Amino acid sequence: MAKYDRRMLIPYLRDLYCTELLLMYKKEQHRAILERKRKLTDRLAGETEMEAPGESYSNVPVVLCLLSAVLCAVAILCAVFFGNSAALFRWLLVICLVLGLLCVLLLIGSRKRRKKQREFQQWKKERKAEQEKIRRKTEDYDRQLEELTEMCSILHGIRHSLYSVNIIPAHYRTVQVVQYLLEYIKTSKANDPDLVLQTYAIEQIRNPHMQIDRKMAEMTLHQRLLLATQIVADEVQNEYALAQLRNIAQQEPKGDLRMQYEKIILENWNLSDYLLKYEQH
Repeated sequence: MAKYDRRMLIPYLRDLYCTELLLMYKKEQHRAILERKRKLTDRLAGETEMEAPGESYSNVPVVLCLLSAVLCAVAILCAVFFGNSAALFRWLLVICLVLGLLCVLLLIGSRKRRKKQREFQQWKKERKAEQEKIRRKTEDYDRQLEELTEMCSILHGIRHSLYSVNIIPAHYRTVQVVQYLLEYIKTSKANDPDLVLQTYAIEQIRNPHMQIDRKMAEMTLHQRLLLATQIVADEVQNEYALAQLRNIAQQEPKGDLRMQYEKIILENWNLSDYLLKYEQH
């Protein structure tokens, strides 16, 4: 069982905890954006196509009116030149009534078709605007997904490097375990993670569904971001803090423990660089 300098162990566990949390949050955001994008595309695909109306034929009633006038003129001429005006007048009346009825029906139909055409044009305009809105949103979602994928890739690399220090055994490498280790060691004088993990195993038997402490998570992330900001803002303090960590590492004889400390220092800087590049708002 290895014992570590608490000045190295606590920052290491804090960085590992922040990395696990950030990776978890980014994956949650990635899934949420994918779901919103899917709903957008489903909404567009599920829209019912509006059937285009036929031609209006608004000139047909005019033609019928002209035809009616021509027939009337023919009937009058026939009555004048050939007699039997009463019979022709009756036929003329019937023809005019039929043609007038046809004109009315055609005018009603033409008006309905024009109304449908206006509605169809309005629907096309609204659909085009909606498609453009969805296109812009989809492009924005794609941009966010690309950024999140890049962040997750960087965080995966930092996480892998932090765990490769081999302070925490492989089957204990979860955010819940790291949270337990950090909280336990910060609030005690413990410096041996293996002994703490034995306590964790007992706690798991009592409470198999250990949850993430969201309040602790948000506070730790906020403090770590502030630390990263201060590191860049104050170069003198930064050099002093770095010298302290290096001094701790150099106090150890050359071997595994010293290599572990040097790797912890390196990943501390990698995480600070990530936080300042992607998480500073």
